[in-house]
Amino acid sequence: MQFLRLTAGAPRQRAIDAATVEAAVKFASTSITAVLLKGPVTVQWLYGDGEPRWYADCDLLLSEAELDPAGAVLTSLDYSRRPRAPEDPALLADEHSVVWFRERDEMEIELHWTLVGLEASHQSTWETLSRETLPITVNDLQMQSLGEPGRALHLALHLAQHGTTMHQAVEDLRRGIALLSFDVWTAARELSARLGGDAAFAAGLRACPGGDELAGRLQLPPATLYWTLRAQGAPRGALRLHMLTDAAGWRERWEILGNGLSRYREFSEERRQLSGLSRIRASVTDLVAALRAVARSR
Repeated sequence: MQFLRLTAGAPRQRAIDAATVEAAVKFASTSITAVLLKGPVTVQWLYGDGEPRWYADCDLLLSEAELDPAGAVLTSLDYSRRPRAPEDPALLADEHSVVWFRERDEMEIELHWTLVGLEASHQSTWETLSRETLPITVNDLQMQSLGEPGRALHLALHLAQHGTTMHQAVEDLRRGIALLSFDVWTAARELSARLGGDAAFAAGLRACPGGDELAGRLQLPPATLYWTLRAQGAPRGALRLHMLTDAAGWRERWEILGNGLSRYREFSEERRQLSGLSRIRASVTDLVAALRAVARSR
């Protein structure tokens, strides 16, 4: 099975790397500075030769001020900006990137101007994370990636964003906890404090095997209930229940409930195929799962 995964995934990885280099060269020619996130960075950093670690797109961090020029470059390479999904208040602070897609080869490049979980201004985040970078070579082209403390911070934030149901995020962070020195994690902790990311950073670490002990050594504060729920992969309904408990008055609670019903119809294709008692049972199951997730996290 591992051999099949390696042979099936390798051509796609090479295509993504080629597209990454193509965009990076164009960006450099127009003086756009971009920092490579994840993908080949994580592979070269935490995985050995022959260990499969797949990625589906190219992720780049850049200054918010350069988003439009970067978009113009990608347009010249036949990419189109994908419409943003409807915002869901249950997923706070998730506006962090824009996706560009090229139909002819189904290539996707995601431009980030911040990382989910950081509360600092976008400009401060960019200036801080881009100040200390490390070179990385992709298809013989040298690019810039985050420094090790920034990468370590991103490992924890990525798990907090997607939750433990994303097994790749868990495995990346597990390896980072096992392989990186305490000095690197201490520097990541300092970055987190400077950029207002302690709640998500703590939740991400504590949701990963071995991370709770590390979070204690780093003297991280307890994670907020919101980020604890997200990092544990709690159902979205649990996040909405948390919002209800924190709401200021019945009007705000009614708006949250109304929005939740609307988002339920938008996001749940499976539920839209159900009717009558089946749909009621499914809804009750979702609600019970959400209540249990909130209870476990308190």
